[in-house]
Amino acid sequence: SFFRSYLPLIPSFLVTLSRDHSSHYSHHKSYQSIIREMASRSVSLNHSHDEKILLKESSVQLTSLTDLISTRRILSLYPSTLVISKQKGGTFKTKEKVKIDKVWISNGSSPEFSFIIGWPLTNYLVQF
Repeated sequence: SFFRSYLPLIPSFLVTLSRDHSSHYSHHKSYQSIIREMASRSVSLNHSHDEKILLKESSVQLTSLTDLISTRRILSLYPSTLVISKQKGGTFKTKEKVKIDKVWISNGSSPEFSFIIGWPLTNYLVQF
């Protein structure tokens, strides 16, 4: 299949994490693990079209730690980019696009259901 042809290009930890969808806890932990690992290793794939491979996607509630406004958003994780979008009808409108090497994460107040994500001048509480 198409996905199998790209497996050698994707680090093994991503394949392992993508299999574990059994709970909110494992779901958000996989986001944390993937982002941390990719940022620390500066993962980059060899072909420019590989940037289009969607590694993980989830609907979340983002709460700005600046103004405490909460919104529903879709997090889409690609090999070197995190895309935050809003679902509008049958389409997605991109709200933020952040390079993975600029992203940091930390545990939230309820580690089994949330984490904190940030990049320069921006911090959010992510809740599943």
